[in-house]
Amino acid sequence: MRHKLQIIDISKWQADNILDTLHDKLDGVIIRAGHGLKVDTKLELFYNKAKEYGLLIGFYWYYDSLTYEGILNETRFFLDTVRGMTCSLPLCMDPEIQAKMSDPNRAIQDAGELIEKAGYFAMLYSNKNYIRNVWNADTKKRFAFWVADWGKRDYNFSSYECTCYMIQTSSTGGDLYHGSLDTDIAVIELPQYVGNVGTPAKQYVTMEEICEILMDSKDGIVNTLTYQRTGNQFTLL
Repeated sequence: MRHKLQIIDISKWQADNILDTLHDKLDGVIIRAGHGLKVDTKLELFYNKAKEYGLLIGFYWYYDSLTYEGILNETRFFLDTVRGMTCSLPLCMDPEIQAKMSDPNRAIQDAGELIEKAGYFAMLYSNKNYIRNVWNADTKKRFAFWVADWGKRDYNFSSYECTCYMIQTSSTGGDLYHGSLDTDIAVIELPQYVGNVGTPAKQYVTMEEICEILMDSKDGIVNTLTYQRTGNQFTLL
């Protein structure tokens, strides 16, 4: 039984043939759709390659704005950019400079709500410093997190001060590739909670609600992953 999904996240900085080279080692890919109000120049190329190889697909957006309205405008542009594309992994918010804002939590919470109301599973990218010092309790309760934590041999998804869905394990290819490449592992696949772009889900499900679903369940199978429950702890088998 496989315990984790192998993911990479890619943008215009990666080689055009990166998915040709690695597709047979991957479960999925998170593609940068763009940043600011600009579309990533390799979005369409990587999206079509990922579909060709049958990979799970998600998207992320790197935020340039330092204002509340700017963050929401970028999020709307993000949604417009990926409209019509198949999405089987989360839409990810990547705010790496927003600690400079007066209230980054309000902006990101409202941006995530826009994503979820459009029918998607919203996820928040963060390093450990932001988790400790920037994101408040409401934000950490509100979203699944994609945590940047490079260089370990073993990872414990429950060791972070948030609900961790995915971990970015390297920026240099890890064991997959020699070169500039972000590698990731995802603990569980939840495509049933992700809407298709352009077809908003009638009802969207937050990570908090997913956690409640898991907490109400006993030992069992979530998609292809088997887990055992001991109290409030879940162990993948």
